[in-house]
Amino acid sequence: PTVWVSEYADFSSKYGLAYKFGNECIGVRFNDSTHMVWDCCRGVVEYISRSREEGRPQESRASFHMQEPPEALTKKITLIKYFKCYLQKAKGRKEGVEVVVCNDKVAGAPDDAVHNSDGLVYVKRWLKTKHAIIFRLSNKSVQVSFFDKTEIILSSEERIVSYTDQSGQRIMFSLQSLVRPPPDIAKRLKYTKDILFQLIHR
Repeated sequence: PTVWVSEYADFSSKYGLAYKFGNECIGVRFNDSTHMVWDCCRGVVEYISRSREEGRPQESRASFHMQEPPEALTKKITLIKYFKCYLQKAKGRKEGVEVVVCNDKVAGAPDDAVHNSDGLVYVKRWLKTKHAIIFRLSNKSVQVSFFDKTEIILSSEERIVSYTDQSGQRIMFSLQSLVRPPPDIAKRLKYTKDILFQLIHR
C-alpha cells in the first residue's frame, strides 16, 4: 500500500477523528461529515464537503495554501493545526484523548504517496469495534488496525492484500493467491469482511 493511517486520536465526542498518514500528512474527519487534509511538506490543504444535486450526492473540493486559508474555514483550520500538535506531543500520555499508533514498527510512506488523480487521499469513513478500528480511504483502500498491533490493508485498485504482524513485518498477497491463506490472516480477513459490511450499511 502507498497510503495508510499510522496514528489517530478520537475526538469524535466533540470534533471528529484526527489522524496522521505514514508520510506525515494530517487529516480530520469532522463530525459534520466534512474532511480536511493537510500536506504539511507542501503547505497544501484540501477541504472536502458533500452536497446533493438532483438527488445525487456530489463531492466538492477546495484546495488552498495553509498561509492563505479561506475565512469561512478559520475554525477548522485552527482545529487541524491543534490536532497536528496534539498527535506530535500527546503520544504516550495517559491523560486526555489517547493517541493510538497503529503499528510503530512499519516504515513511513513516500512523500508523494498521499496524492492520487483526484487530489489528496483522506479517510472517508471509520468505525471502531471491540477488536479493531477500520478506515475506508478515498482511494478505495480499506485499512483494519487490530488492537493487538496486527493490520490488514485491502488495496482494491491494485487487488492486493497487505498483512502486518505484531513485529511490524509486512507481507503482501494478490487477492487471487489467497485461496487458502494462513490461519492468522484468514481469521482477520473474515473479520475485515464482517466489519466492512457494518461500515457500508451504517
